[in-house]
Amino acid sequence: MHFPVFLLISAILTGYVLCRLYSSNHQCADYLYKVCAQLGAALLVIGGIWLAIDFKGQFGKFFNLNGGGISYLIGLNLCALAAIQYIFADKYNGPITRALLYASKHVTALYVIQWVLICWFMGVFGYHTQSLVPTLCLMALMSLLTFAIHKMYLQTKLTLLGFKQKSKRAA
Repeated sequence: MHFPVFLLISAILTGYVLCRLYSSNHQCADYLYKVCAQLGAALLVIGGIWLAIDFKGQFGKFFNLNGGGISYLIGLNLCALAAIQYIFADKYNGPITRALLYASKHVTALYVIQWVLICWFMGVFGYHTQSLVPTLCLMALMSLLTFAIHKMYLQTKLTLLGFKQKSKRAA
């Protein structure tokens, strides 16, 4: 089993390009979501065709995604992001936008926490042992636990930093 670093980098680079595009267009969110929808649709089509030709080789195993699998998933995520933005009326102050902004600000820590939890839970439940409904429930649980642990981490960090700063002032 291998971990496809180069394919996952394409997802990171997609985020980087979108961030640069957002910054260069004076932080125009409407333009960004329009690009997300268009790029996502294109990647869904490309990835979908690739998967239709060779599903097993492109998406057969989660840890072994190839070009078709990652193209499809990036496209799906970009389309979902654009759809969420267009569906909800209170675009810029709504809870989903705030959650997305929070997640994008803390993406690395959330990623590490989530993968540690996933690996631990695979040890408890096994890999590919659950049916659809339990898997969806475990996904929701992982997401909630990830955000909860991250919030506790930030609170602990603030408490410790505040304690250290008070100690320095007293000295």
